[in-house]
Amino acid sequence: MFASTSTSLSGTALLRFIKANIDPDGSLLITDEWKGYNGVRKHVKHAVINHSPAYVDGSTHTNTIEGFWSLLKRAGYGQHHHYSKLYTLLYLAEACWKYNMRKNDNAFRAFLRGCFG
Repeated sequence: MFASTSTSLSGTALLRFIKANIDPDGSLLITDEWKGYNGVRKHVKHAVINHSPAYVDGSTHTNTIEGFWSLLKRAGYGQHHHYSKLYTLLYLAEACWKYNMRKNDNAFRAFLRGCFG
C-alpha cells in the first residue's frame, strides 16, 4: 500500500503530529484506549471508546474512520495496485470524495457538475 517509513509511532510523535496538523478549535479526536493518546487531551478535545464493553458509545465510535481506511486499502489492492508517495494526497482526495458520495444515487452527475459547473 503506502510506502513504509522507518518512523516509529509513539505518544510523543503522535502529539507532535497532532500539534502540527490539527486545529484544536472545533476538532474532536475519537480514539481507542491506546496509552499513546493520553497526552493529546491537553491540546484537543478527546473522546475515548472502550471496545471491551461496546464498539459504540452513543456518537463516540471509530466505525466511520475504520470504514474509510478500509475503502482506501481496498483501492490500493484492487484499483491502483500501488500507491506512489508523490500522489498520496490525490489518492486520499479521491477516497474522501468516494466515501462522502457513497450514499448518493447520482454521484456521477455530482462529479460532472463539479468538473464542468
